[in-house]
Amino acid sequence: MAVPVDNANWFYGKPTSSCFMETEPNQRWKVLQDSGNQSPQAWFLVINSLMKEAQNTADPQGTSTLDNPGHSQFSRRSPTPEPATEVRQNLETLANAVRCFSLALPDRLHYRGQYLVFGAPVPRQAESQRQ
Repeated sequence: MAVPVDNANWFYGKPTSSCFMETEPNQRWKVLQDSGNQSPQAWFLVINSLMKEAQNTADPQGTSTLDNPGHSQFSRRSPTPEPATEVRQNLETLANAVRCFSLALPDRLHYRGQYLVFGAPVPRQAESQRQ
């Protein structure tokens, strides 16, 4: 899967490098950083893939891949349970990847305690119940 770049780059005819999503967790953030891609969507996809992999590792009996049409190819789900030491090592690897991700995250994408606005995007448009 190719990682997206900012739409603005496409609209302004500004070629931008990207990368493919790596299967190894510690390589995902690294290849994205090396590509120079600062798309918020790209960085979100990488952290989301790491969190999903952690969820699958911690609870391999969770949602089956047949029930989840959006199932990621990066899941390490296996029919037999992994030994506890292997699960712990995989979770430690993922935790390390998340720490490295947070250090590599482009500065403009860092949350700095600012107010997050979830209001209606268009004047006079009703906000959704979830907001």
